[in-house]
Parts: sequence; C-alpha cells; structure tokens
Amino acid sequence: MKSKKVSINIIQNTPIKIPDRFQSKNDIVQYTIEKLRSVCHVDEQQKLIKRLPEHLTDSSNSEFITSLLTYLFLTIDSKHPIRKTISRILLSANNNLVRKTLSDNILDLIKIGEAEKYCVSRSRYEIITSLQNCFNNFPPGIESISNVTDYVTPYMIDLFLNLVDILSSDNKSQIKILDIHSHIYNITKLLVSLLQQCTLSNVLPDYSTKLMLASYKIIIDDYISFDAKCNCGVLMVIAVVHMPDHAMTDFKLKACLMLLKLDKTEDKEGLFNFKDIIKNYTANLCIYLGILNVVPENVLCEEVIDGIPVISFIFGKLVDCAKRCTGKPTQMLEVSRGLILITKIMNTIPLSYIEPMFSRSLDYVWMHLDHFVDTVRHSAKIILENLVKLAYRHYRNGYTNLLKMILTNMIDLLVNRCTHYVALTTLSSETGCSFLLEQFSHLPFILLINIGDSSVAPQICNTYEFLMSQHAKEEHNTNKWLELWVDLVKPLLSRSVAPATVFYQRLLISAYRIQPLVLQSIIHYQHQNGANELGALLGCLRVARKSGLPVFLKDNSELNSNESKKKCWRGYIEYEFLELMMCHQSDEVRVSTLALVIESQKSTEIFSTWELDFLKKYFFYNVTTQMPNTRQQIIALYKKAFIRIKESMAVLVRHIATICNKIKAEVDSIQEGVLEELQLYKKQEISYKVFMETFFQEYLCSGFHSGFNYQRRSTCLELMVFMLNEKCIEPEELERKWKVTDTMILLEVLCDSYESNIAMAYDILTKLPPTAFEFLHSKECIRSHILQTIALASAIKPTSATAAGYMLPIFLMSPYAREVILDIMEQQAGFDDIYVLTVALFIHLIEKGVKLAKKNILEAVRRTPVYGYILCIRHLIEKRNFSACEHWEYLVTQLVSTCKAVDEIVSPIVNNSSPEGYMPMDNEVISNNKKDEIVTSQMVLVYAWRTTKEVSLLLGELTLNVPDKCYKTGKLLLTNDIMSSISEHFLNLFLETKHRGAYEQAYLGFCKFCEKLWTSSNHFQTWPKLWITNILNVLKGENENTFHKLCPTRRSAGLPFMIQGIIITEPKSLGNENFHSCMKTLLNIASNTSEQNVKSRIHAMNILRSLYRNNQLGELVSQYIAEGVIIALDSFNHNKWGVRNSATLLFATLIIRIFGVQRNRDIEELSLKNRLSSRVFFMRYTTLSDFLLEQIIKGINNNEDTAALHSVLLILERLYPCNTEEENQLEKYMVHVTNCLHNCMYRIRALAAQASTSLIPNLEVVSYIKSILIMLSDVTHTDNYCQGLILQITYLLRCLTKGHAPLNVPNLIEPTFWIPLSIGKYITHYTVAMYFDMLVSLTSAFLKTCQGALVFGKLVEILMWQTVKDIGTVELEISDREYQVVTSLDATVKEYVIEGIHKYLERKLFPVFYELLAKSKACCLSMFLMLQHYPCILNNIQPKKQDVLDFLMKWCRSEDDEMYCAVLSTISTFINSLSDNNMKQLNCSALLKTIRDASSSASTAHQRIATAQFLVSNRRLLCQKNLFFKERELAHLWNIVIILLEDDDRVIRDIISQLREEFQTASSRSHLQLTSVIAEKAREDLLQVCVEVLPSKITIPLFLSWTLRHSSKEEKDSLDIFDKGETNTYGEEEQLARFSRKMSN
Repeated sequence: MKSKKVSINIIQNTPIKIPDRFQSKNDIVQYTIEKLRSVCHVDEQQKLIKRLPEHLTDSSNSEFITSLLTYLFLTIDSKHPIRKTISRILLSANNNLVRKTLSDNILDLIKIGEAEKYCVSRSRYEIITSLQNCFNNFPPGIESISNVTDYVTPYMIDLFLNLVDILSSDNKSQIKILDIHSHIYNITKLLVSLLQQCTLSNVLPDYSTKLMLASYKIIIDDYISFDAKCNCGVLMVIAVVHMPDHAMTDFKLKACLMLLKLDKTEDKEGLFNFKDIIKNYTANLCIYLGILNVVPENVLCEEVIDGIPVISFIFGKLVDCAKRCTGKPTQMLEVSRGLILITKIMNTIPLSYIEPMFSRSLDYVWMHLDHFVDTVRHSAKIILENLVKLAYRHYRNGYTNLLKMILTNMIDLLVNRCTHYVALTTLSSETGCSFLLEQFSHLPFILLINIGDSSVAPQICNTYEFLMSQHAKEEHNTNKWLELWVDLVKPLLSRSVAPATVFYQRLLISAYRIQPLVLQSIIHYQHQNGANELGALLGCLRVARKSGLPVFLKDNSELNSNESKKKCWRGYIEYEFLELMMCHQSDEVRVSTLALVIESQKSTEIFSTWELDFLKKYFFYNVTTQMPNTRQQIIALYKKAFIRIKESMAVLVRHIATICNKIKAEVDSIQEGVLEELQLYKKQEISYKVFMETFFQEYLCSGFHSGFNYQRRSTCLELMVFMLNEKCIEPEELERKWKVTDTMILLEVLCDSYESNIAMAYDILTKLPPTAFEFLHSKECIRSHILQTIALASAIKPTSATAAGYMLPIFLMSPYAREVILDIMEQQAGFDDIYVLTVALFIHLIEKGVKLAKKNILEAVRRTPVYGYILCIRHLIEKRNFSACEHWEYLVTQLVSTCKAVDEIVSPIVNNSSPEGYMPMDNEVISNNKKDEIVTSQMVLVYAWRTTKEVSLLLGELTLNVPDKCYKTGKLLLTNDIMSSISEHFLNLFLETKHRGAYEQAYLGFCKFCEKLWTSSNHFQTWPKLWITNILNVLKGENENTFHKLCPTRRSAGLPFMIQGIIITEPKSLGNENFHSCMKTLLNIASNTSEQNVKSRIHAMNILRSLYRNNQLGELVSQYIAEGVIIALDSFNHNKWGVRNSATLLFATLIIRIFGVQRNRDIEELSLKNRLSSRVFFMRYTTLSDFLLEQIIKGINNNEDTAALHSVLLILERLYPCNTEEENQLEKYMVHVTNCLHNCMYRIRALAAQASTSLIPNLEVVSYIKSILIMLSDVTHTDNYCQGLILQITYLLRCLTKGHAPLNVPNLIEPTFWIPLSIGKYITHYTVAMYFDMLVSLTSAFLKTCQGALVFGKLVEILMWQTVKDIGTVELEISDREYQVVTSLDATVKEYVIEGIHKYLERKLFPVFYELLAKSKACCLSMFLMLQHYPCILNNIQPKKQDVLDFLMKWCRSEDDEMYCAVLSTISTFINSLSDNNMKQLNCSALLKTIRDASSSASTAHQRIATAQFLVSNRRLLCQKNLFFKERELAHLWNIVIILLEDDDRVIRDIISQLREEFQTASSRSHLQLTSVIAEKAREDLLQVCVEVLPSKITIPLFLSWTLRHSSKEEKDSLDIFDKGETNTYGEEEQLARFSRKMSN
C-alpha cells in the first residue's frame, strides 16, 4: 500500500481526510468514502459512518471497511464526535480482524514517521495522539500495540530522545514552533501506558540506559510540567528495572531501590550526576512516585533500607516532600496519590512500623482535608478512609490503639473547621453511626449548635445527613430515631435566623426523605405561619412532589375524605394555603410555593386550570421582586413551567389524535368514557392555548412598557427570549399574536438605561417574523429611523450611542436600507454588502468629525462626537460574519487609518497630567454660542476617553476577526505596517495615557490584539515578549526617554494593564516562561532600595499588584507571594509617599490572594474561609516565619515604626491554631505579640489581642483566660494595658469550643472591680465599656459557674452607681451591655435594678426635664428615646393634650434625621395613649405635613421607616371618616401610604404592608391567616380599603393624580452626560394606573 502523509482530522466542520489508497470495489462503500471526503457538517459525517457497518457482514468488504475504520480511529481527533461512533462499531466487530487491521495501520504510521525522521515539523509528532487513542477505554487498541510492540517501543523511545535533544539544544524558536513541552508530556504519558499496559518489547533493555538519561534530563528541567516529570520518574524506574545484565549485574529490583538512597551516595558519578538530584527535591519526588508505581507491592514491603521497610522509607520521604510543596497543587496531588497507594498496602508491613506511619499520616490528613485545591482535599479524604479501614480492622482483631488515635485527634480538632466533620463522616462510613454515638453521646446536639458558623455549616449538614441516614438503617425504633435526630432540629429552626435557617430546613427535608413520618412532627401551618417552619414544610412537600413520597399531614381518614380532596391541591395541601403563600413576605416561602406547583415527577404532567391561573396570579404579584437571586429563581421556575407546558401539550395532542383515530375505527362501539376523556383533553388543550395567549400578550408583551420598573421589564424580556429560543410558541401563533406596536415598544427598550435589557430586546427583535417589521417596507419610515440612529450615535451621551449600536442592524434589514444609506452618503460606493456599505458611511462621518475637531475641538464635541460612530462599526463587525467578505482589505486599511487619525485628536486630552481637571467642576461651561449650545469640561473629557476606549475595542475586535489572508486573492490583510500602527496605538496609550477610563477599557481590546499576536504564525508572535523585555529594561533605567513618559502616580496608570494583557494571553504551550521571567525581574527591581530606583520601585510594585490580583493567573503567582510580602513590608517606612502607597496597595492585594476575599462585612468577625491554620501558612511561605518575627521585634523597639507592625499583626490575626503542630514554632511569636498589648495605638492593641488567638493552642484557651483575669486584678496596670488584656479575653472567648473546661468566674472577676470604680481617674470610659462587654461574654461562656453567685450583687451596685453618675451628663438609660449583664441575674436582683431606675426617674430626672432638653442635642435625643416608653409621663408634660402635641412637634424636624425618628416614635406613643374623644380635639395638621414631607423618596431611609412605623402603629387615623382628619387631609394620609408602598427600600414596604391585616374584614378572614404579605398584595387590598374609606369625589382625583404623577417629567438638563438615577426606581405608574382604573370601576 502507498504511504502518504497523514494528518489528524480536526473538529472544526472540515471534511475527513482519507488517503487515496482506500478505494473500494463496492460502489456503495466507495460513494460513502467520497462523501466523507467532501461533507463538512458533523451530523452528516455521523450518518455516513453509521452506514459502513452494514457491509461488515460481507466477507469481501469486511477487512477493507475495518481497515478504514481503524485508520479513522487512529487519525481522527479524540474530541471529534464521530470517534465515539467508530469506537462503538469496532468494539462490536470481529476482534481478530480489528486487531490485525489496527496493527497494520499503526505500522503504516510508523513507516511514515520513519520517512520524516529528518524533517522537523509538527506532523511528525501526530502519531503520539494516534497511539494515545488506543489506550482510551479501547482494549483492542492495547492488544494491537502489543502485537507490534517491537516496532512501536523503539520508535517512540527514539521520538522521545529526539524531543529531549531539541529541548537540550536550547533552540527556543524551534521549541515554541513545535510545541515541544506539550509533545514531551504526551509522549511520556504514552510511553508509561505502553510499558505498563502492553507486552514489553524485547529491545527495551537496549534502550534502557538512554531512556533513563533522557528521563533524568526532563526531570531537572525547570520549564517542564510536573505531570511530565512524574511520567519520567516512572520511565526512569522502568529503565533501571530492565537494564541489561552487563549494565547492572545486581538484582534489578534492588538496583531500582538504590535510587532511594541517593542522599547516601558517595561523591562519585555513575550513569549520571547524583549530586544534582540530591539538591532537587522535585527529582527525588518523581523517583519515589515512580518506584511506587512500578515496583511490586511485596518487594516494597519486604525489602529493607537502613533497617526499615522500603514502603516506610518512601512514606517518610513523601511526607517531607509534602511539607515543602504544600502551596504547589500539582505536586501535592502527586504526593497524595503516592500516599494513597501506601495507605492501601500499609496492613502488609509489621505492626511496629505501622503506628508511627499511622500517626504521621493522620497529621497529613488533618492538615490537607481543608486544602485550597479540591483534588488534594479529595485525596486526603481517601487517605483517611484507608486509615480508618486499617484502624477498624485492627480494632476488630483486638488492637485498639490506632482507632483510639483517630478518636483522640477528632476530639482535639476545632469544631469550626470542616476537617472535624469530614472525619466524622469518614469514620462513620466504616464503623457505623451507632459506634460513634457510643463514643459521643451528644453528637447530634453538638453538630446542630455549630451550624451557626456559616463557614462550616454546609459540611455539618452533610455530616448530619449522612449520620442520620446511616442510623436510620441501624435503629429499628422509628420514634427513638425521630427523638434523636429530628426533635432537636425543630426548636432550633423556630428560633433561628439567616443563614442558619436554611441549614435547619435542609436537615428536616433530608430527614423527610429518610422517613416520611417526619412531616407529622413539623408544626402545622394552620397554627404557626412563621417563615422558618413554612419553608421546611414547603421543602418537604417539594420533595414529596418530585420523588413521589407519601404525605402525612393529617389523619388518614380525614386525608382520604372526598371533601378534603376537593379542598386540597393534588391531595397535598389546601388551595387557599398556596394562594396565601405566594404573597408571603419571605422570598424563600414564595419561591418554594411556586416550585411546588411547577416541579413534578414527570416533565409531561399536565397543568390543571387552577394551576395555570395560579401561575398568572403569582407572576402578577412577584415579578417585581428586587432581590436578584430571588428573581432569577422565579425566572428559572417559569422557564421550567414553559417547557412542561410545551411537552405536556405535545402529550395532549397525541392523546387527542389517538382517541380520535380510535373513535373513527370503532364508530359503532364507542364507549361513553372515551368521549368524556376526549372532551377533557380538548378542554385542557383550550386552557393551555388561552393561558399561553394571555400570558404572552397581557403579562410579557405589556411588561415592556417604560411605565414599568426595571425588574418587570427585565423579567418579561428574559422570559420572552426563552420562549422564542425554546419555541414554546409556534411561529404561526407568534405571527398572529405579535403586533407592530409591540415591535415599536421593543425599539423603545433599545434606548433603556440598562444594556442587559437592550441586548435582550435586540435578541427578541432578531427572532420575530417579517410581519413584525412592516415599517421596514416604507422608504420614508426607514430613512427617518436610520437618520435617528445616526443622530443617536452622534449624541454626547454614551447611552444614546449604545442604543444606536443595537438599532442599526435592525434597520439594515429593510430592502430600502442600501438606497437610504447611499442617499445619506451623497456619493456612490461599490459595495454590495449592506454592512460594508454602512461601515463606509460611518467612516465617512468619522472623517468629517476629525476634520472639524482639527479646526475646533469644542465644536466637534458639540456637533459630532465620533465615539458613537466607532461603536456602531464595532457592533456591525461583531454581529455579522465577515469571513467570506471580499472587502476586508478596504475595511482594515480604512478603519486602522481612521482610528489613527481619531487617536491623534484625543490623545493630548487623555495624556494630560490631570485629564479630569484640577477642580471638581464637571459642568463648568467652557464654550457657549448664540444658539444656546454649550460645552462643558466634562463633555470634552467624555468625548476624549470614550473615543479612546472605542478605538481600542474596535482595533482589538478587528485584529481578532480579520482572516490572515484574503480568501480570494490570498493577499496578506494584516500587513506589517497595519500591525505596527495598531501596536503603536496601544503602546502609546498604556505608557502615556493618564485617564483610568481610557486605559482600563482599552485593556480589553489589547488582550484581543495580544491573543492574535501570540497565535500568529509569523514574526508577530515575538512582539509581546519583546515589549515585556523593553518595559523591564526601561524600569531598570536603560531608556530614560521612555521612562519619563511613565506615570508614577495613578498606580502607574496603564503600565500594569499592558503587562497583564501580555501575560494572561500567553499560550500555555510556552510554559509560562514570560510570566516567570517577568515576575523575577519585577521582584528584583522592587527589592532594590537605592534612591535612584524609587520610581522604578513604585512601578514594579504597582505591576506586581496587578499580577497578584489577576484571577486568570491562578496559582502561578503563589510561589512569589512570600517575596511580595517581604517587599511590601520593607517599603512601609520609606521616606517617599509614593513607595509607601504602592506598598500598601500591594500588601492589601497579597492579603486577599493569601486568605481570599473578605466574606463578612464585620472586619473583626473573620470567616473561617478567610483564615489559614498557622501550620499551613508557615509551610506554604516558609521564608515569612523569621521575617515576620523580625518585623514584630523591630516594631516594638521603635514606637514610631507601626506600619509594618500593624501589617504583621493583620497576617497573624488571620491564622488559627492547629492542634497537631509543634508548639515551639509559634511560642517565639507569643511573647512579642503580648508586648504589643502595651502599645499606645488602639488598633495595634486590638490586632495583637486578636492575633494571640492564633498562637494559643485550643486546649489551653481556658487556662490562658484565667491567667489574664488574674493579671487584670493588678491595680498598677496602665489603662492601655488593661484595655489590651480585656480585648485579649474577648477574642479568646470567641475561640472557645463546645464542651470546654469550666472556670470559676465569680472568684476571678471580683478582684477586677477596681476597673469600673476607677473610671475617670486611672481608667477611661471606653475601657470600662469594653470591660462590661467582656463580662457579658464571660458570664455567657461560663454561665453554670456564674448563676446565683453573690459577687454579682456588688456588680449591680457598681452598675447602678455608674448609671446614676452618667445620667447627670448625657446617657439616660441603661446601655445594652449593662442590660445584658442584668438580664443574666436572678429575679430579686432584677427587681432591685428596676426599682432603682424608676425612683431616680421620678425624684431627680423629670423635675429638671426642660433643663436637660436645653443641655445638648445628645441629651434631648436620649430623653425622647426614653419618653416613648413612658406614656404616663408624656401626658403630664403639658396640661392640655394639644399643648403636648405642639410641644413634641417643635422637636419633630425632618431636617434632623435622628431627632425626627425619636420624636415621631414618642408622638406615636402619645397618640396611642389617647382615647377617640381626646383625639377628636387635636389639630394634627402640622403632624400630617411633617410625615408627608418625611415620606418623600428624597427623605432619608430612617425617616421613611419611622413614618411607616408611625402609620402602622396608628392605623385608626386612616380608617375612621371625619373623626381625626378632614376628607382632604385623610386623602393626603392615604397618599403617603401608597408612596411608602412603592418605596425603593424593601424594609419600608414590608413595614407599611402590615396595615393590610388591620383592615381585613371579618368576612374576608378565614381559618388560614397571613400577617405579613408583600407590598404588591398589600397595595391591592389597601386601595380597596381606600375606596371604601374615602368618598368618590376625593377618590377619583386621588387615583388620577397617582396615575399621572410621572407623566410630565421635567426635561433633563442638557449638561447631564450620564443618566442620573431616579429618586424611586421601584414605583410603576403603569401598574398603579391599572389598579386605579379597576378600583374606580
């Protein structure tokens, strides 16, 4: 057979390459082959391939077809879809024939490779991929290679040696072009498979020495991936094992094991230099892993090195390697795999060796179960499983030490770490849950009380669910199981708050999955409508609905009654209950209610008529929910509903057709039930069609109006896009229902402020039928639209330009578009493509704008901003496939030259040292003509930076989309001149531009440009590396002209963006060499402390910061973190502000990179996910251990040097103690951190106190607290030191675990009472306040030892004395901290406190009431906050009720936020205390005016909340006609209610919605009550009440004012470039108008 060059077939819709030697005599087969050579689409190729097996039964064709299929199997890419098809065919074919033909094809490939032996090209290495296919779940492939192993093995080894030679030659260009690093990984992987899975070749010994040497060279190469090195470790061991006798006379396996003693080798060289391997732990690691994978298990366990088994020796080495490579995920993963192998066979070695290995294995597991890499965590879990199996096996045999070791370690593990719970789960899986309950009797309770820690709550739930499920299988007494696992959850759920609520609900739902009787134990919804219980109930019902589990809510007799079934939806729950739940204030309850109705066990389950009506009602009330996650859940559920309607509709149609056919066939014998069934199906079909039509037109299409808020518009648009994409509505139906007015509304949405809405509206418009665009067939109409679009593109406002970019493609669909554009251009253009013609038009407009800008930039800003034109061009290029365009040469040349001309105009503005100006005067008028057209400085700036942005994005998009050559002429499109021009634009921009908006947005375009350069096949691919080299040389001071262009302020401006763009687009095949060289150079520059290097140092730190924080670089930067921290801390005390600023920013970035993004808003309450164990931290960053200690000592000795000290403590406070670590590692820090408690800066003291918690072992916390309390009894301590010790106790109390040791708190705190008694003398008020906070935490943590203690009587006397003393100044009530202490005491003491307070208020406070009011604002505020709780005193302030109200109104000023809220609450208390008769005598006009002003959306949130609470507390003011207010005043009051119901703040809407319950009439009430509803439902009900309360002469004008309140909006200021946010974005005048119209009728 002829040998021809073979190439791997690729996926990208290309014909399959089949050599000419495959010529069949069978015409059908040959036709199939010819079609395969021509067709491009994958589906057609699949069909043709599936035809070939039909001819396998023909003996004359079977061998030919099998040979063809095996050839395709070898040459087609492994990701190609048809490869799986071929694999299935071959696996079912004649095995012998498959092996024979496959072997022949493999030999042919080898012959072709031998022919290209001296040809250096990529194609030579394609055989590697071909042979790899044989090892991917294809047994015949392995057998076939075994048949020809004497040919394959030497060829592949020679190919491997060739690759190593190329790598050793250091020919970098050849290495890049051939992608040598990738080929080395592939071939080493193939060789490992070949030598381990196939029959070994007889010639392998002849190649073993070369193979070992070549593998060694790969292992010590720094740029080779670790996976490839591990493969080479295996190859080295295989080579040693199979060395010929003349090379290794000793036992071959022993020779292999000699590699383990490399560190004991004498100073001599053997086959290679062993000294190098000694210094390279990575090489040792590869060899250890190779030995584990190659040497038999019995040899590893029987052979001994230095008196211990080989397996123990390797284990020790791997654990040592793990300590060194903790921060390197790839190496850690390989170490974990090795340890997995060892722990599997550990039981085969003597028990005396097992125990020390077992202990070290546990240490490894505890440290890596919470590793930051998933695969490492998973491997650690597998190791733990192996250890538990081993321990439990020995436990059953009578040896308990191993299992006791695990249990002891588990007790010591911190309960706020996932490790503890993973260990519980793993242990239970082997020993059973009952065994664990015997060891830890209160295990369920301990798990539940720790769910409050959100960082470990998910893992606790997983553990609890697993244990609960396992115990259910072991425990046959259901009641006992329920009592143990379920009854504990219910009270915790009732009292819980988010986020713990979700986890408690999850546990109940999981329990229901295990035992359906759980549902009976949940509190019934008729008696309890708390959101927590309802969430659990609905969650269980959802599970029942989807999985078909039984529901036990009532007695079976009641459940099965017909009356109950009629009331219950699908036999689950009452209809009324579901309708109430869809308006519940809890988002979770509402979402669960919708999910309950929509989700089902069958995706084709038919919706009932009630369910369809429910979906409409639910959408009406919930579409405007403001929480994005809730809205997305609702949208996702409606998408499910549409799919279910679509699929169930198909079932309905099929059933109807079946029944109709049956009726036709059996006309004479039609059963009565058949006709009823047909009518039922038809009725259901009609209800489906009515629902879809109504929902489509009245809910979705009508939701596009501008009168609705963003939430409704966005939801309607997204659901409409989904319906059109999934074809939930037939094209004919769409054409019939869609109206041209709907199209015009969507065109208005294209001018929306939110681009996400614009994009969805555009997507809908592109999917509409032609009938929706009737206006496109009017030349005048389309001319008007296109001119309008061009006008929008030339507007100064960015939103207008965005709208134009989306509108333009729509209008270009018109048949008159070309004619209109030619008319606008006023010149002929020879372009048939309308898109190219439009681009030419905008180029023409840009050129006109450039000419004007050269004459007068202000005139250009006013008349022709060009960035909108450029944006339109970019949209056209993005939305149109120009791959076959013949005008690329014109487009590229014109666009690049035009962009260059535009850039020359705007660059002087954005390159200015202060492009934003020197004063914040954006609207300063700098030009004004007679036509009242003005230009501000902000307009000029926006014109400049947005033009720069659009130019950059266009150039990036252009280079990425332009083909390399013209498809017709073959001429190069991206010539050297064009690429040079583009690169010059980007380089100048990043080096000289000062405006952040310009270079930040240009970064996106630059990344696309770099991506094009890196993947280019010509000299362009060298440019990015050249740029990095040049920039680094500039920073080194080698090019002063360029260096002076760089911006030392603004975080180095565009320079970091430029470096980022180059680095992150670097192909992985280059091994990230540019990244590593760049990082090393930058770190060297940043660490140079010479005075001449100050600016370079600033730039280097700013660039490093951008690289450290870039997520795309992932773990690549991890190895440089320690150096970065050292550089940042060393730079904190530099005498130049720029260096200190850059160092601070760099340090902040490194903190985030090390510990993750802050999860909690409270800085002091760090999430466990933002912390590391001290052991892991110092193992990852070993160089920081001594450095941080030096910085602490330096900071303590120099009081002025606090910046570095502060930063070190920030690191230490983010660590937590590890129970398995050596104490001496952290003891050296503790003394110095304690000394920081004396520091004069509060923040240093606080950080030192918090950092100390990471240095104190968990088991010693209680004893340490005791020692600090003893220290606090020393009256000679300074205020600062006392404060530091108090803080230390406070933070240590937070670290206490459940079940901690007791502490005799009363005896320890009594000597510390000198602190509050010394207030104002030696101790500050702030320290005393912290002391009380500490006492609260202390008594709560050790409550048992505190209850009934007599010492607290003395403490109460101190508290009372302190309170009385403070009342004379400002503070007037017991503070929260004191209240918490008092509430923990017994009833006698509480009575004493209350009596003392009242006596003081009566005797001393109110006689001087007015004097206190005159003292200060703070005093007045405290007085009114207290008065709202004493209505009896309020009534005695003035003799008359009106005087009291007038007095209070004088203080109720809306301009004072705090005072307004306090006084209004006091007024509310006063009014509630009055009878109706007293209320009639009051004049409340001033009160009405005040709350009306405060309810405005322009008022503060606190004022609006106070107003809403006032109205809810005084409902009677709204419902009694002519009692307290006149009719018009009452109308004003109802107007306030409606305004608050449409407030932007959900809290305010939820408060005012409580009014709805008060007005529910007795007839409207039912046995199911819901006290908290969403504002939409409350508004509907309250509007009905308003109609009943107010007369029609007032109601109609009031409703009309609500409807028209936004109709006459003031024109926006022409100076406003960006859309200013509306005061209220939640209100919907359209929806309110519909409400009003409905109520008025």
